[in-house]
Amino acid sequence: METLGATVVITAYNQKQNLALCLEWLQGVSGITDIIIVDNGSTDGTPEMLAKIRGGGGIFILTKDSKVMERFGMPL
Repeated sequence: METLGATVVITAYNQKQNLALCLEWLQGVSGITDIIIVDNGSTDGTPEMLAKIRGGGGIFILTKDSKVMERFGMPL
């Protein structure tokens, strides 16, 4: 029997400290296969913190500068 995984989507704006704690907790939860973080132009160091973990272990990051959302007609 195939085991299904869950994808978690997190939206963030100036949440560097909270986001770090949230990610630490989520990475310990079984069944979560991917974490998608959407940062909407944070100015508190969130983008720099996310840049350090980008692409690691099923973590995907979309930023205000990312063109991915615009391709789907959803500019940040």
